[in-house]
Amino acid sequence: MWKITRIVAAVFTVAIVVFVPLFAFPESVKGEEKPIKIEEYKFVLTLWNVDVFEGGTGSRTDFLVARANERTDDGIIILVKSHTPDSVKKSIENGEIPDMVSFGVGAEAVRLLCRELPSADFKGGETGGKIYAVPWCLGGYYLIAKQADNRLIEGLNAKNKTLDAVIVSQNSYNLPVLSLKTSGVTATSAEYLSPMDAYLKFVKTDGNVLLGTQRDLRRLEKRGVAFAAYPLTGFSDLCQYIAVTTKSDEKYRACLDFLRYITGEKVQDKVWDRKSVV
Repeated sequence: MWKITRIVAAVFTVAIVVFVPLFAFPESVKGEEKPIKIEEYKFVLTLWNVDVFEGGTGSRTDFLVARANERTDDGIIILVKSHTPDSVKKSIENGEIPDMVSFGVGAEAVRLLCRELPSADFKGGETGGKIYAVPWCLGGYYLIAKQADNRLIEGLNAKNKTLDAVIVSQNSYNLPVLSLKTSGVTATSAEYLSPMDAYLKFVKTDGNVLLGTQRDLRRLEKRGVAFAAYPLTGFSDLCQYIAVTTKSDEKYRACLDFLRYITGEKVQDKVWDRKSVV
């Protein structure tokens, strides 16, 4: 019985070795006729994001990455990279030129790289009657008081636009004090601090008003601090532009399509979504 079992097993093994290649071979031949499809892309676009001011919630770079990933159906990949004004200056000096740049006031190094945009499609970023960049997101300045000092904000709403002491959240590239002047608000004294230092001093002290941005509103909400805010609508330099810098005419057309997409209603609704404010 044991010998018969071994013989049957041996025959079965031989059958597998002989017949499986006979059935597999035609499939292998068919594989040459129907190769595995590998996704093909026309080209890759590079987009640099240069941050010069604080956003509200999340990251502008992450937001741009998400929008770029929404457009892979056109066969074009967009690679997004974060930069500072200093790092973008050094990269350009080293001969690196992106296809597009998202930037704010202070990123002077990209100014001479921007290509003219069709005025029929875009508005903003105008120089010498020609458009070289288009704004895609905008922040704002606010006068913020703790809820216990709500009377200060109520006074501003009542046109009594004079404050005793203001903590000014000041970075290296923006001029928030201009938002006071254009809104007709005056302050007898002002202390200029970096954005984080200004926020912390405002939280830890009483009787002060903070001249801050949308980021400070989000910080206070997250910390659970009750506050009142008065928007200063006369001026804002918290504007993020996007420009085309590629030297390729083919890529230029693709970049214009992305600019139309990023400034379109669908994306702009996401910009103002509280979960993705940039």
